Amino acid sequence: MIQRLTPIGRAVTLGALAALVVLLPGVPAPLRVAVAGVFFVVGPGLAWTFALPLEGPIERGALAVALSLTLDVLVAEALLFAGLTGALPAAAVLAAIAVTGAFVEARRQPVATPAGEPVAG
Repeated sequence: MIQRLTPIGRAVTLGALAALVVLLPGVPAPLRVAVAGVFFVVGPGLAWTFALPLEGPIERGALAVALSLTLDVLVAEALLFAGLTGALPAAAVLAAIAVTGAFVEARRQPVATPAGEPVAG
């Protein structure tokens, strides 16, 4: 299934994995801020923008940031009420949301048959 991911889907999946890795103890703080910060601001929303009927890259980018920040706040509030604080649980939930979005996008892409006609996957 991972070979069916689009380039954006692969980037989101790798970004989610990178965000989880840099939040482990022992990773230098500047690297942690750069990688996790970019993922938190763009990653979760970008994966889900392809499920929406958007036309331009500016529209998609603006919605990706807005949706990512919204998901960040909702996940943080839910984890706070659940008593789970810290960046690693939030990153794990946001990574799961982002990877799910990437696979939903891959599922929507048509699959080419050997003859070349697209078939709904």
